[in-house]
Amino acid sequence: MELSILIACHNRSDLTAACLRSLRETLPRTLEHEIIVYDDKSTDDTAELLDEAEAEWPRVFSSGSLRTLRQPGRGTFASNNNLAARDAKGRWLALLNNDVECRAGWLEPLLDLAEREPSAGVISNLHAFPGTGTLAHAGVVIDDDLIPRNLYEGLPETLPAVVGVERRMTAACAACWLVERELFVGAGGFDVEFVNGHEDIDLCLRLGDDGRPTWISGKSTIDHRTSSTAGRFDHADENHRLFLRRWGDSLTPDLARVTQGDGVRWPDHGIAYRAARAVWRFPPARAMLTPVLRSPAALSARQRLLRSLSKTKHGDQ
Repeated sequence: MELSILIACHNRSDLTAACLRSLRETLPRTLEHEIIVYDDKSTDDTAELLDEAEAEWPRVFSSGSLRTLRQPGRGTFASNNNLAARDAKGRWLALLNNDVECRAGWLEPLLDLAEREPSAGVISNLHAFPGTGTLAHAGVVIDDDLIPRNLYEGLPETLPAVVGVERRMTAACAACWLVERELFVGAGGFDVEFVNGHEDIDLCLRLGDDGRPTWISGKSTIDHRTSSTAGRFDHADENHRLFLRRWGDSLTPDLARVTQGDGVRWPDHGIAYRAARAVWRFPPARAMLTPVLRSPAALSARQRLLRSLSKTKHGDQ
């Protein structure tokens, strides 16, 4: 089998339905594939949705199937995808978040790049905030505080520095990944010590140390609503501390190098930005603000702010 698409979900059947609908509309009709949805103890109508999709899929794709995996207890992004990967039959794994909607032509550039770069580890793409024309991700870079950041978040998705460009990056967000199944499973999959955060960056770095770098294809774009699962940031501080214990001594900040090489001014280092960074670096303030900033309302406001800023700050080319 050519491709196994892995989707882990917990509730939000509306998002899962939209993700599956986008796959029905974009997957090549002749591609031999399977979709494995890991339903992580959803309590809404996700089970009914998946039962219907499982019956429908072979009628739409003569060479495709859809099936659901479940376990008795709640899992994490890492454990759910690891279990699904071990059960998969495809040569390639395509990991998708359930809050992703695939655009026409998203898959072919990833498979093409994989064939042309056989040493690649993870292959990812551009992510956009739906309906805004702005980027959510063009790869992951490491800033001066050793924090992984989604490159060019908030800038226009037409940014010349990334559109159509294929290049190596430090890491990529696992909301949309292509990786060889044997490579993923052989590396032990995601490290389950990370709880819904940093497991993707960790695996990219581990594969990179073994000579299997991460690539980003600017020829492929998906829409990603980002951070839609409840509790997404509940373990963010513990995840980052573990990340720094593992990688802090070997990480090299590359945000400035990448943006300067691209000729793009990002992020904007104005007064407001510098003030916010100064506050965030003050531990008592960070401890007080963190729960507020991780609330659904704050995440939504952050995305609106990024989209607003991108209307006037498109980067210097």
